[in-house]
Amino acid sequence: MVFEPVILKALGVSQLIGGALIGGTVDSTGAVTVAGTALGPEAQKAAVLVKSIQNILIGFIAFFVALFFAKYVDNNGENAERKVGASEIWLRLPKFIIGFFAASLGSNTLHLFKTY
Repeated sequence: MVFEPVILKALGVSQLIGGALIGGTVDSTGAVTVAGTALGPEAQKAAVLVKSIQNILIGFIAFFVALFFAKYVDNNGENAERKVGASEIWLRLPKFIIGFFAASLGSNTLHLFKTY
């Protein structure tokens, strides 16, 4: 978070590409915002956009990883055509995804009703 903007500036990387790199490599959204801002306004927008896309996709990716492991990996490749039930996916799915979705939904709902 601290050195990446400095290194990107020294290498002459554009703000757009630098922001995308920061968004894809720095862990937390707040740190992405700070690091992107240190590189410039265009970098900040790109960094936050890339990080937001990662955050949006995490639930879908977790679902498909759970499905893949239930169907192929834990099955040792045998009977790959077997049906995987919803209860098995539910057991394998990381439950923090539900909390993450609820927090996002609640935050966005409050934002809609906020008066300016």
